[in-house]
Amino acid sequence: MRAYYMCRECRWNDSIEKIARTRCPRCGNALSIEYEIDFSKPPQFNGKIAGIWRYSSLLPDFPQKPTLGEGGTFLSNAKRLRQVFKLKKLYIKDERRNPTGAFTDRGAAVVVAAALYYGYKGIWSRVGGNIAASLSAYATTSNMKFFVDFRERPQLGKLYQVIFFGGEIIDREEPEVKTYSVTPQDPFLAEGYKTIVFELFEDLKQIDALIVPMGHGALAFSLWKGLRELKNAGLLDEMPRIIGVQSSNCQPIVEAFRRGLNKPVECDECFTIASELLVKYPLRGKDALKALKETRGYALAVTDNEIVNGLKMLAKYEGLLVETASAAAIAALKKLVEDKIIERDDCVVVLATGAGLKHPQTLLRILEIRDLRETPFIGRTGLRILELLSRENMHGYAVWKRLTQEKNISKPTVYYHLKRLEELGLIKRLSYPNRKTFVITNKGVKVLRKLRFYSY
Repeated sequence: MRAYYMCRECRWNDSIEKIARTRCPRCGNALSIEYEIDFSKPPQFNGKIAGIWRYSSLLPDFPQKPTLGEGGTFLSNAKRLRQVFKLKKLYIKDERRNPTGAFTDRGAAVVVAAALYYGYKGIWSRVGGNIAASLSAYATTSNMKFFVDFRERPQLGKLYQVIFFGGEIIDREEPEVKTYSVTPQDPFLAEGYKTIVFELFEDLKQIDALIVPMGHGALAFSLWKGLRELKNAGLLDEMPRIIGVQSSNCQPIVEAFRRGLNKPVECDECFTIASELLVKYPLRGKDALKALKETRGYALAVTDNEIVNGLKMLAKYEGLLVETASAAAIAALKKLVEDKIIERDDCVVVLATGAGLKHPQTLLRILEIRDLRETPFIGRTGLRILELLSRENMHGYAVWKRLTQEKNISKPTVYYHLKRLEELGLIKRLSYPNRKTFVITNKGVKVLRKLRFYSY
């Protein structure tokens, strides 16, 4: 079955056999991989092979097929949560059971297979998080070098995995070997992710709603792509609604969906306990919006308190300790049922995308703080302002000048953070005849101490 690159924007296409591509050479947009399906011979899934490569008839046909046992994850019949939400059919797709504890292992297997085929000696992940942890594991087992650029504050659980798998942390410098560069919009990542719906199709045949957390939007796009391929091959009659979930403190895709836009609304300053959802501008956001619209889906945001409650519910009722991004999907399910967007008779699947033990700092923080309203999530810039004011009282202009020594930040952005910190009661103003000075409050000092220790 011939596989080829396709740009959904300008319709450029070319065979994947020639060179590795991640972006359209004509318009620069993200690419996807399409297949010429022979309808007289629908794709067959190989029951003798475990994991994602049993779906090779709908995957790129690379000679080497790296595997660590990814895929084939457990579909939990959530009996207790089903009773809580009064649903007839509720399932949790437990992606924690992949080798490194996240669904990203599926994509990493296909990316490394592609890199080997195209003759690369190493993998370079341009982002940290679960993608980096997965790629580092698959690269090392394929005798490839692995490099990662943690552009933001690293998530320690994932950073530890990268280090133990032999990965190398770099800071915007080119690696010394020929590397395949990976971002969340890589088309081969999507090929691995889509195998989730192939497994769901074999287990359930018909699903009404599929609830998925959205960071860059790559997972929502990939699931839609897999469903579309099943339908095009004549294996699926009707696609389920894809329902995407983001944090209320970082919701560029949800906001675009509400406004009826076809591309994400950039989030200026994001902060949320769900670190995998902390994405200001989703690289697959346009594709995720298309997936939601074409499946008659929906998008909604949940608060950090709701995310924590969702995490606790999954642990208490189903024995599943998940990442906060996964818990966002359960938090959304509660609202969807209450708002009658999901009906009681619907067959609902929630994706548990990653393991909670990958991020122990967050779990510790949740145990320490009984109510997250006592310790609000203020983001890195707000935390830095609190640190500055804990040392000395400063007026707004002085705060801005100090921050510009560390990073490029606009004056309006600094004043926005000062206003928000003041509204939260973490700082207050002292007015003098010729200026207004900001000071940290006792509450601000207490919050700063907790954020320093339980920083995520």
